[in-house]
Amino acid sequence: MCAYIASEEYISISKAAIQLQACWLAACKQYKQLRRKATQVKIENHGEGGSRPQEKDQGTPPPPTTTDDEPVKAIAKEEAPGKPTKC
Repeated sequence: MCAYIASEEYISISKAAIQLQACWLAACKQYKQLRRKATQVKIENHGEGGSRPQEKDQGTPPPPTTTDDEPVKAIAKEEAPGKPTKC
């Protein structure tokens, strides 16, 4: 009886791991799509160079720049054990 219960729990954990991996892959796909869309919008708004046009002196500094990869790198470090998947 104990072996049957352990077997059922193993199957449940395996199914959960597969679902988690599927969710991760879907999230990676959506992230890539958002990055592409953001790049398109940036190019449309600022031209091919992607640089912002110089604004008249308004006395406010531009917002700090960060890379969009930082959250993904942080999540990748916390991946569950097993076969790691990359975006």
